[in-house]
Amino acid sequence: MRAFLFLKRYPSAVKPMETTCESPVYLASNSRLVPICELLGQHFFIPSYQRGYRWEERQVRELLQDIWDFSQEGRGDFYCLQPVVVKKRNLADGEEAELRKLLDRKEGIIYEVIDGQQRLTTIYLILKSLGHEDPFSIEYETRHNTAGFLKKISPESEGESESNIDFSHMHRAYQTIEWFKKEQEGGKPDRENFKTKLLENTKVIWYLPAGDVNGAALFDRINRDKIPLTNAELIKALFMQEAKTATHGLTDLKQLEIALAWDQMEYALREPDFWYFLKGKDGDEKKAPPSQIELLFELWVGEKVPENEPYFLFRQFKEKMANLENAWKEIRMIYQRLREWYEDDELYHLVGYLMARRKAPKEIKDLLPPLCQQAELPAQHKSKSTFSGWLTDEIKKPLKSVNLDELPYGSDNDMIRDILLLFNLQTLITGKSRQRFRFDRFFEEKWNSIEHIHAQNPPEDGGEEETKLLIAFLEQLAATKEESGDAADLKKVKELCKQMQDWNGGKTQEWVDLIAQAKDLIREIKDRFDNLALVSGSINSTLNNNPFLDKRKEVIKMDISGQFIPICTRNVFTKYYTVQPKQMEFWDLADRKAYLNAITSTLTTFLPQPEATNP
Repeated sequence: MRAFLFLKRYPSAVKPMETTCESPVYLASNSRLVPICELLGQHFFIPSYQRGYRWEERQVRELLQDIWDFSQEGRGDFYCLQPVVVKKRNLADGEEAELRKLLDRKEGIIYEVIDGQQRLTTIYLILKSLGHEDPFSIEYETRHNTAGFLKKISPESEGESESNIDFSHMHRAYQTIEWFKKEQEGGKPDRENFKTKLLENTKVIWYLPAGDVNGAALFDRINRDKIPLTNAELIKALFMQEAKTATHGLTDLKQLEIALAWDQMEYALREPDFWYFLKGKDGDEKKAPPSQIELLFELWVGEKVPENEPYFLFRQFKEKMANLENAWKEIRMIYQRLREWYEDDELYHLVGYLMARRKAPKEIKDLLPPLCQQAELPAQHKSKSTFSGWLTDEIKKPLKSVNLDELPYGSDNDMIRDILLLFNLQTLITGKSRQRFRFDRFFEEKWNSIEHIHAQNPPEDGGEEETKLLIAFLEQLAATKEESGDAADLKKVKELCKQMQDWNGGKTQEWVDLIAQAKDLIREIKDRFDNLALVSGSINSTLNNNPFLDKRKEVIKMDISGQFIPICTRNVFTKYYTVQPKQMEFWDLADRKAYLNAITSTLTTFLPQPEATNP
């Protein structure tokens, strides 16, 4: 059953059954609109296959508020509650006599309620509060005491209500009605007008199946086939079902225009790359709303949708929407701006980065200008160049104290990941290939791993392969020490390197100790930023601790097969940044320098620059 059912207003020219959003079982000729006053004196029977009363305070309050607002408008049309499905009870003489005794009715048709019990009970409670002692009778097949509780319900029923969950919900609903009544009395309402609007101008869609149907089977079919309305469907109904009222003044042509634009926006938002661009890590289709156009209404409303309130978005839109035509224009403006960002290569990558970064990620709502058409646009939204500059400043904020030489693996991996991602994006922005980063693939394939370009943990067999890798690392470390002028450490590294190169004593304990010393010394170099690249979790596990040459072959194979490889990761393993690589077996010092220089020069706009020193 749907959590709650909203009232809908139907102009008299509209055929009601054409505008309902219920299961097709309701769309039958033997249905009619019935005002609440025609329910007075009727006899209803709730069979055992129905659950108990479960409406919450919010649902009751919304129903009351809608009827109250309608009563204050002084309009001649009507509100329509969603369907009540009933069948006439055909009982044997003894069963009918027993049921009539329970209902305290000697004559009249007895209706079995197949769908709509929650609405009927709430209407009963409202009428009871308004002074109708016994509006209509309700009896329960398996909960006989419930009918008695309903008949005598009052503000003093709280004690008894605690003994039964049905009683508890009914009493809370009754208290809500009493509270609402008192609240409105503070504003001197016309209670009789409210009562009249409820009885005569609030209607239910009364569905009475033809023939002798099986109530339980029909109940199952209704609830099996019924698909809960989405926020988007309810909001669309506001435009398409209510847009012809005088207060909104939208024409049939305008309705057609809205319908076509609606479908076009929904279709575009379902493009994976567009959706992930807007939603970042939350773009997973499992987290997406049933209709992705709901994002536009969430941005219009300006509030995050709570997980436990399925129709929050519709309620907020309905409350904040003063004029349908203006609201529609603003929704279109939101979409058009988002699409402009998406289609512009520079803005696509800058906005996408802010959505995707780990440090201080943005949400798309943080980037949009005010919706009010009369409002002065903030400076950053007055042109593409000012917006691009503002985005750049937002990107720079978490990076203002970054020093790549002091950012080794393990110190702040989120920051490392963000910088490597930004390096990829800025490379595409400044390049001439018109390639675009695939944010959908980036998130779907979980490109959040940091790979050591040269193996982090080389084979530990003390054999030729491990020795070769360790010596290569020691040579790089020696060159680094020489550049920095660290003579003492340089001597130590060179001596160890020579010992390992000249060793021919086999795998003795002395050799094991040399290996351990080498690993301790090279730890500082293997985790440096110039030995790190961005890869996916699956590729990281594939490459594992393979030597550089093996990793290079694997990355090239993946790239040829069409797998997503970020441009800079591909460039690293093809040694694109090294002008004239001397060899392809190792990631050597020249490769490291060229790579780090490419990062710093590409990200000059974003990373802090060293202060110039006076000669």
